[in-house]
Amino acid sequence: MDSFKVTYHPKESWASLGDLLFVDHPVGTGWSYGTHSPTTLEDIGAEFVTFLEAFYEEFPARKSQELVLTGESFAGKYLSFTGQAILDKNRQSNADSQINFKSLILSNPLVDVETERMHQHELGYAIGLYDDGQSAQVETLRRHCEESISDPDVSTSSAETNCKNIENYISNLAGGVNQMDARYFKSDNMPNDVF
Repeated sequence: MDSFKVTYHPKESWASLGDLLFVDHPVGTGWSYGTHSPTTLEDIGAEFVTFLEAFYEEFPARKSQELVLTGESFAGKYLSFTGQAILDKNRQSNADSQINFKSLILSNPLVDVETERMHQHELGYAIGLYDDGQSAQVETLRRHCEESISDPDVSTSSAETNCKNIENYISNLAGGVNQMDARYFKSDNMPNDVF
C-alpha cells in the first residue's frame, strides 16, 4: 500500500461536465419535510415542474444546462410522471420557457408493483434460496398475493402484506437472507460500504 497515491485532477472531474442537485421529492421522502399536498402521481410531476421553474428563476444560468433526472426504487413511479410532466410543459411552452430535459435514469425502479410482486419469487428459486420441496408453499403464497391484489374487498395494505409474505417465507427458508441484497444475511451483517 505504500505505493498507493491519490491524485487530484480537477480538469478531468465529472464536476467539470455538470452539477449535482439532490432533491428529496415529493415532500416527506428522504430528508424533506413540509406540507405534502399532491395526491396523485400526476400532481407530483406537476409539483416538480413548479420547483424547476422556481429553481431556474433563482438560478437563470442553470436553465441552459441539460437536465438529467435520476432516482431509485419508488422514484421509478415518481420520476416517470415527473419526466412526462416536463415533456408536457415543453410541448405547451415557447422555446424560451422550455426545460432542457435530456434524460431519465432509473436504478432498480419500482414501476409495476403487481407484476414485480407476482414474479419476485422466481429470483429466489433461480439463485437457490429455495428448491422444489418448498415450491408448492411458495406457489400457495403467490396465489394468495395475486388474489389479494385483484380482490376489491382487500385493502391495499393487506394485499401488500400478503405479497410480502412470499419474500418473508423465502428469506426465512434461506436463514434470514437480506431481501435487498441476497449476498448477505440480515442487514447487520452487511459490510458498512454497502450503504
